Amino acid sequence: MNPFSRGFLIFFFKKPTENTFERAVIDVVDVPSIDLDPHHVGICLGDDLLIHAPTIGVKKETIKEALSRSKPEAYEIWRFRDGTIDGKGLERALSFAESKAGCEYNDIFSPNFRNSKGQESYYCSQLVAESFKADFPCEPMNFRGKNGDFLQYWVEYFAKRHQEIPQDQPGSHPAKIRKAECLERVTRVDLRDSARL
Repeated sequence: MNPFSRGFLIFFFKKPTENTFERAVIDVVDVPSIDLDPHHVGICLGDDLLIHAPTIGVKKETIKEALSRSKPEAYEIWRFRDGTIDGKGLERALSFAESKAGCEYNDIFSPNFRNSKGQESYYCSQLVAESFKADFPCEPMNFRGKNGDFLQYWVEYFAKRHQEIPQDQPGSHPAKIRKAECLERVTRVDLRDSARL
Protein backbone atom coordinates (compact mmCIF):
# COMPACT_ATOMS: atom_id res chain seq x y z
CA MET A 1 0.00 0.00 0.00
CA ASN A 2 1.31 3.42 -0.98
CA PRO A 3 1.45 5.45 2.26
CA PHE A 4 0.59 8.57 0.25
CA SER A 5 -2.54 7.07 -1.33
CA ARG A 6 -5.29 9.33 -2.62
CA GLY A 7 -7.46 10.53 0.25
CA PHE A 8 -5.04 9.66 3.05
CA LEU A 9 -4.27 12.46 5.53
CA ILE A 10 -0.76 13.53 6.48
CA PHE A 11 -0.07 15.12 9.87
CA PHE A 12 3.13 17.08 10.49
CA PHE A 13 4.72 16.99 13.95
CA LYS A 14 7.14 19.38 15.55
CA LYS A 15 8.41 20.30 18.98
CA PRO A 16 8.21 24.05 18.42
CA THR A 17 10.23 26.68 20.16
CA GLU A 18 8.59 29.21 22.44
CA ASN A 19 6.60 32.15 21.06
CA THR A 20 6.09 30.68 17.59
CA PHE A 21 2.94 30.15 15.57
CA GLU A 22 3.33 26.37 15.88
CA ARG A 23 3.75 26.59 19.67
CA ALA A 24 0.60 28.73 19.97
CA VAL A 25 -1.39 26.28 17.80
CA ILE A 26 -0.30 23.35 19.95
CA ASP A 27 -0.76 25.06 23.33
CA VAL A 28 -4.50 25.61 22.92
CA VAL A 29 -5.60 22.05 22.23
CA ASP A 30 -6.69 19.78 25.05
CA VAL A 31 -5.34 16.53 23.61
CA PRO A 32 -2.67 14.55 25.46
CA SER A 33 0.73 15.21 23.92
CA ILE A 34 3.16 12.59 22.74
CA ASP A 35 6.84 13.42 22.29
CA LEU A 36 5.91 15.69 19.37
CA ASP A 37 2.67 17.52 18.66
CA PRO A 38 0.66 17.71 15.41
CA HIS A 39 0.59 21.28 14.14
CA HIS A 40 -0.39 20.80 10.49
CA VAL A 41 -2.52 18.50 8.32
CA GLY A 42 -2.97 18.00 4.59
CA ILE A 43 -4.65 15.63 2.14
CA CYS A 44 -2.67 13.19 -0.01
CA LEU A 45 -3.73 13.22 -3.66
CA GLY A 46 -1.72 10.20 -4.83
CA ASP A 47 1.40 10.38 -7.01
CA ASP A 48 3.24 11.90 -4.02
CA LEU A 49 1.09 15.06 -4.25
CA LEU A 50 -0.53 16.90 -1.38
CA ILE A 51 -3.14 19.66 -1.03
CA HIS A 52 -2.84 21.68 2.17
CA ALA A 53 -3.12 25.16 3.63
CA PRO A 54 0.20 26.32 5.10
CA THR A 55 0.47 29.95 6.18
CA ILE A 56 1.37 30.96 2.60
CA GLY A 57 -2.02 29.83 1.25
CA VAL A 58 -3.65 26.69 -0.14
CA LYS A 59 -1.02 24.77 -2.10
CA LYS A 60 -0.99 21.70 -4.29
CA GLU A 61 2.59 20.44 -4.25
CA THR A 62 4.74 17.38 -3.80
CA ILE A 63 5.01 15.91 -0.35
CA LYS A 64 8.77 16.41 -0.59
CA GLU A 65 8.28 20.16 -1.20
CA ALA A 66 5.88 20.43 1.75
CA LEU A 67 8.25 18.56 4.07
CA SER A 68 11.19 20.66 2.91
CA ARG A 69 9.40 23.94 3.63
CA SER A 70 7.74 23.07 6.93
CA LYS A 71 10.63 20.98 8.30
CA PRO A 72 8.60 18.71 10.58
CA GLU A 73 10.42 16.37 12.92
CA ALA A 74 7.99 13.57 12.08
CA TYR A 75 4.90 12.90 10.04
CA GLU A 76 2.06 10.40 10.19
CA ILE A 77 -0.21 9.07 7.48
CA TRP A 78 -3.80 8.24 8.43
CA ARG A 79 -6.56 6.70 6.33
CA PHE A 80 -10.33 6.48 6.63
CA ARG A 81 -11.45 3.21 8.19
CA ASP A 82 -13.17 0.79 5.83
CA GLY A 83 -16.84 1.63 5.41
CA THR A 84 -16.43 5.22 6.60
CA ILE A 85 -16.44 6.97 3.24
CA ASP A 86 -17.38 5.64 -0.19
CA GLY A 87 -15.55 6.30 -3.46
CA LYS A 88 -17.94 9.05 -4.58
CA GLY A 89 -17.70 10.82 -1.24
CA LEU A 90 -13.93 10.62 -1.32
CA GLU A 91 -13.69 12.01 -4.84
CA ARG A 92 -16.15 14.80 -3.97
CA ALA A 93 -13.98 15.75 -0.97
CA LEU A 94 -10.77 15.68 -3.00
CA SER A 95 -12.34 17.68 -5.82
CA PHE A 96 -13.44 20.33 -3.33
CA ALA A 97 -9.97 20.52 -1.75
CA GLU A 98 -8.20 20.73 -5.11
CA SER A 99 -10.56 23.48 -6.27
CA LYS A 100 -9.29 25.64 -3.39
CA ALA A 101 -5.64 25.60 -4.55
CA GLY A 102 -4.51 29.21 -4.81
CA CYS A 103 -6.83 30.49 -2.06
CA GLU A 104 -5.23 32.55 0.67
CA TYR A 105 -4.49 31.42 4.24
CA ASN A 106 -7.27 32.09 6.76
CA ASP A 107 -5.10 34.09 9.13
CA ILE A 108 -8.00 34.93 11.48
CA PHE A 109 -9.52 31.40 11.56
CA SER A 110 -12.93 32.76 10.57
CA PRO A 111 -15.69 30.17 10.14
CA ASN A 112 -16.89 31.94 6.97
CA PHE A 113 -13.63 31.20 5.06
CA ARG A 114 -12.51 34.83 4.86
CA ASN A 115 -9.13 36.13 5.98
CA SER A 116 -8.30 39.53 7.49
CA LYS A 117 -8.41 41.04 3.96
CA GLY A 118 -11.85 39.58 3.18
CA GLN A 119 -10.49 37.03 0.68
CA GLU A 120 -11.65 33.42 0.43
CA SER A 121 -9.22 31.50 2.59
CA TYR A 122 -8.61 28.34 4.63
CA TYR A 123 -6.34 27.24 7.45
CA CYS A 124 -4.95 23.70 7.32
CA SER A 125 -7.48 21.76 9.38
CA GLN A 126 -10.35 23.92 8.06
CA LEU A 127 -9.56 22.80 4.50
CA VAL A 128 -9.58 19.15 5.61
CA ALA A 129 -12.71 19.51 7.75
CA GLU A 130 -14.63 21.35 5.03
CA SER A 131 -13.58 18.81 2.40
CA PHE A 132 -14.78 15.92 4.57
CA LYS A 133 -17.68 17.74 6.28
CA ALA A 134 -19.60 14.65 7.39
CA ASP A 135 -16.55 13.13 9.06
CA PHE A 136 -15.06 16.10 10.92
CA PRO A 137 -17.72 18.33 12.48
CA CYS A 138 -16.68 21.75 13.71
CA GLU A 139 -15.83 22.25 17.35
CA PRO A 140 -15.51 25.45 19.39
CA MET A 141 -12.07 26.97 18.85
CA ASN A 142 -9.89 27.71 21.84
CA PHE A 143 -7.18 30.32 22.21
CA ARG A 144 -6.75 30.01 25.99
CA GLY A 145 -3.92 28.28 27.79
CA LYS A 146 -4.30 25.72 30.55
CA ASN A 147 -4.76 28.53 33.12
CA GLY A 148 -7.84 29.83 31.27
CA ASP A 149 -6.24 33.06 30.05
CA PHE A 150 -5.74 33.91 26.39
CA LEU A 151 -2.20 33.07 25.34
CA GLN A 152 -0.18 36.26 24.88
CA TYR A 153 0.82 35.11 21.41
CA TRP A 154 -2.84 35.11 20.31
CA VAL A 155 -3.60 38.43 22.01
CA GLU A 156 -0.84 40.09 19.98
CA TYR A 157 -1.59 38.08 16.83
CA PHE A 158 -5.23 39.19 16.61
CA ALA A 159 -4.51 42.75 17.80
CA LYS A 160 -2.07 43.12 14.89
CA ARG A 161 -4.90 42.13 12.53
CA HIS A 162 -7.47 44.37 14.28
CA GLN A 163 -9.64 41.36 15.08
CA GLU A 164 -11.24 40.02 18.22
CA ILE A 165 -10.03 36.60 19.30
CA PRO A 166 -12.58 34.13 17.85
CA GLN A 167 -12.88 32.13 21.07
CA ASP A 168 -15.59 29.44 20.86
CA GLN A 169 -16.28 30.10 17.17
CA PRO A 170 -16.76 26.89 15.15
CA GLY A 171 -13.48 25.54 13.84
CA SER A 172 -11.03 22.67 13.79
CA HIS A 173 -7.53 21.66 14.85
CA PRO A 174 -5.08 19.07 13.44
CA ALA A 175 -4.86 17.26 16.80
CA LYS A 176 -8.66 16.93 17.01
CA ILE A 177 -8.94 15.60 13.44
CA ARG A 178 -6.19 13.08 14.19
CA LYS A 179 -8.27 11.70 17.09
CA ALA A 180 -11.40 11.17 14.95
CA GLU A 181 -12.80 7.64 15.24
CA CYS A 182 -13.21 7.40 11.45
CA LEU A 183 -9.42 7.40 10.98
CA GLU A 184 -6.70 4.82 11.54
CA ARG A 185 -2.96 5.29 11.39
CA VAL A 186 -1.04 3.81 8.47
CA THR A 187 2.50 4.82 9.41
CA ARG A 188 4.68 7.24 11.35
CA VAL A 189 8.03 8.47 10.05
CA ASP A 190 10.46 10.12 12.45
CA LEU A 191 12.71 12.52 10.55
CA ARG A 192 14.89 13.53 13.49
CA ASP A 193 17.39 10.71 13.02
CA SER A 194 17.18 10.23 9.27
CA ALA A 195 17.93 12.26 6.18
CA ARG A 196 15.07 14.56 5.32
CA LEU A 197 13.09 13.76 2.18
